[in-house]
Amino acid sequence: MSAVNPFREIIERYPLGLLVVMAVAVVSSALVFLRGEGDRGELELWVFNIEHQELFQPVAKSWSLDPELPRVDVHLLEFQSLSRRMLSGFFSGTPVADLILGERSVASQAWRGPEEAIGFVDLTERLESEGLRERFNPPSFAPWTVDGRIYGLPMDVHPVMLAYRADLYEAAEIPIEEARTWDEFMEMSLPLIGDLTGNGVQDRFVLELPESDGNIAAMLILQAGGDLFDEKDRPALSGPVTVEVMTQLVYWSSRSPALTVDIPLFRGSGERLRGEGIVLAWLVPDWRAGRTMRNNPVLSGKMKLMPLPPWEEGGLRTSVWGGTMVGFPRANPNHENAWRFGKEILFNREVARNMWRNMMIISPVVDFWDDAVYDEPMPYYSDQAIGRLLIEMAGDVPYRSSSVYYPLAMTELANALNRLSREARRMGSPDRGTIRTMVERELDVAQDNVRRIVGRNIFHAPD
Repeated sequence: MSAVNPFREIIERYPLGLLVVMAVAVVSSALVFLRGEGDRGELELWVFNIEHQELFQPVAKSWSLDPELPRVDVHLLEFQSLSRRMLSGFFSGTPVADLILGERSVASQAWRGPEEAIGFVDLTERLESEGLRERFNPPSFAPWTVDGRIYGLPMDVHPVMLAYRADLYEAAEIPIEEARTWDEFMEMSLPLIGDLTGNGVQDRFVLELPESDGNIAAMLILQAGGDLFDEKDRPALSGPVTVEVMTQLVYWSSRSPALTVDIPLFRGSGERLRGEGIVLAWLVPDWRAGRTMRNNPVLSGKMKLMPLPPWEEGGLRTSVWGGTMVGFPRANPNHENAWRFGKEILFNREVARNMWRNMMIISPVVDFWDDAVYDEPMPYYSDQAIGRLLIEMAGDVPYRSSSVYYPLAMTELANALNRLSREARRMGSPDRGTIRTMVERELDVAQDNVRRIVGRNIFHAPD
């Protein structure tokens, strides 16, 4: 009888890819805990993408040349790894960086519990005493503010504009930038959509609207003056603004010809469809305007940006998508030097310039908005100075909830939109009144789902 080989059993039982991931995780975790203090800089900054690492490394290198200042190491961590290690540091006492660059969905995990358990330093008084708060764009603090206390320095603004196929509108002599509302924008776009090839299938639409992703819908709700949580961070998915916006979105997707198209936001297939002209316009914050340039060079010189058409004449013409902060974990003793370095990367005009040139992200520091870098014309966008256009929108970005449950609410919103759009199309272009009734029903379910989950947390349970 041959001896059992445990390693062979493991290999046969589990996929090779999973075993590789597990091995990498074990080795990397061992290195974190086994490396000596001599291998670690006196200050450590964790970032989650290589663009931020490349942005901050020259600053860290220059800073570290001063013998009076601690060395700074900028470490790139995979997104989920950064989240796990941050939470482990906050709740289990494992080593954590002196500064953490946290995206909105990651940073908000820190305030899942009571105020005294928040792992980041409360910066509120410090910002006031040093006169720094007024140097930032005020709405940019919203995602990092909990019960009036600020736990991070905003790294961005992310105003949203509408990217559109200027070549097609201009060829048809349609002055689309003069549209006074979303309804008027859609009406003016009708001559450009439909079944262009005569094969019985609609092959051009006005607006991109992924029906299994809540981001676009959430941006449009914010633009209309709503949010997924109220001012006390209670779930508000069934609020009147959300009902009205969702009714309009479902109507747009189910009427004939349809005005919106469900294409992926971040996959190659979506980029290809945008490049082929299946859609005339899509919502872009600053960072996505840059991603469009990189991923779809075929559209160079054919695109322009314009403010979002308002829901009502005179209404808000921008929204916001995404956000990143610099936070300072309380567990580390070297707060003074960490704070100094945090200010070095935020209040550094050259960093702001490079953040725009390399990442196409607007600095949240209002002092820098007069910089000529934002006035440089972009050939891709028909020589528009889109930096200046985005800055003109930046002060108007809507405030939004910092709730740790925002991703959950976004998922429920996406599920509702997906079900509603499919049901409405099966019904065959129902009227707005019928759609509104359907929307109210689905959003009540979504609201109850979020309230039930939030209610399990005694620190966030709705009143």
